[in-house]
Amino acid sequence: MPLGNFSYYQKTNAAIGLTAMLSMLALSLYFAFERVLNTDNSNFFFLLVNSENINVAENRFSVYIPQFPTWLAIKLKVSLSALVHIFSASYTTLYLLVFCIICFVYKLPQIALALPLALVLGVNQSFYHPVTETHQAIAYALLFYAGLKSNFKKPMFLLVQTIVFLLAIFAHPVAVFLLAFAWFWNMIENNDYKKLSHWAGIIMLGIFSVLRSKLNQNNYDAEQYQNMYKAIANIGQIFNFNSVKFLLERPQLYLPPLLLLLFVTALFLFYKKWFAAMVTFAAPLALALIAVLTFYEGNSQMMMEKAFMPSFAMLAICGSSLPFNGQIFKGIYLAFITACIAAALIGINISGHKDFRSRLTALNAFIHHIKQNDTQKYICMLDGAPAIYKNNWWATSADVLILSTVKYNKPITLYLYAPNEDILYAHQPDAFLYVNWWRNWQTTNLNANYFKLPNYPYKTINLNTYE
Repeated sequence: MPLGNFSYYQKTNAAIGLTAMLSMLALSLYFAFERVLNTDNSNFFFLLVNSENINVAENRFSVYIPQFPTWLAIKLKVSLSALVHIFSASYTTLYLLVFCIICFVYKLPQIALALPLALVLGVNQSFYHPVTETHQAIAYALLFYAGLKSNFKKPMFLLVQTIVFLLAIFAHPVAVFLLAFAWFWNMIENNDYKKLSHWAGIIMLGIFSVLRSKLNQNNYDAEQYQNMYKAIANIGQIFNFNSVKFLLERPQLYLPPLLLLLFVTALFLFYKKWFAAMVTFAAPLALALIAVLTFYEGNSQMMMEKAFMPSFAMLAICGSSLPFNGQIFKGIYLAFITACIAAALIGINISGHKDFRSRLTALNAFIHHIKQNDTQKYICMLDGAPAIYKNNWWATSADVLILSTVKYNKPITLYLYAPNEDILYAHQPDAFLYVNWWRNWQTTNLNANYFKLPNYPYKTINLNTYE
């Protein structure tokens, strides 16, 4: 790696950041099945493998990039097990690539270190939600910020910045806040509020945001905006919001970012950077408040963790530009960052074994128990499979289908249904029950190169007997 022109402090930033990114990549391979076989992840993976086409949800077109390696591997007829590992690792590899561009191309290792910090701060379960576009928006926003800070001024560089800008916008709506903050923070650092290009860029960001929102008027993103308005109307009940309870019940997750917030703010005050201190303290808290309001129902830990991550990305940006004048504060800051990242990686490991591997064990037990039977299609009530349905794993049909194909080369599927759900479709010989809001699947819809189910009705089973 080209570290020759870096100072000792810059080399330390690069070393800590690169170690963190490579550790995340190793974990994404080690926990590949835990990361892929749950909720949105198995849905994205199953649809990608089954259709052999990249799937885009909510007009978030940037998802093409991390899904491309898996798509290419599918075209090359790679095994399903290898596809699971490629799919899991491709997202982390994208962030590693962004890190390397910031660190070794733009030569800004302090900003590069902000990326792994933003991706793991306040995280346990959301590491196991690799397809989330929030992580991608954070990575692109930090790359955009690094571009603003770099010395590249050529027309080609402006084109690169525009592409990164668009990748962030079309990754996740939260990118609007992160890009605006990155641009404004760059103005604060340079003490330059008069340059028209800065304000023109921020105005352009506003225009793009409006145009982007027009694509999402009747979908999930629009629903989230409506949730925020509902929460504002009931702001007097804020301490009863599930999102607030989530924060209060997890001090082990949110104490490190709170301490980092206070530490960075205090250092800006120490260096008499009054406005920078105010923005450092206020901006992450303001974005966290928006997350509290938008996700006030707080129906899963995975969702809530990633909802607060953009706030920590703002904080990481602020910390990356601290004006250190002495070695002591540099050492304290880097030691604290290292401790935060190490604690987060340990938490990711613990969560992986406790929450995700335990459920994978239940899936394996079911498949092992049933693989000798002639039947390959099963239905079970939700409360009849407590370990498998743990934490509302709604894509269980795909989970079981993928895992059974990988382990025994015998596709088996398990559909979990609600007590009042109509399951008459299960009696159709060619039925494939995927999810309850997408019921018109047939066995002929499956890609025979990877999945193949027989044409006979589902068999009812109760898994309480051996879970």
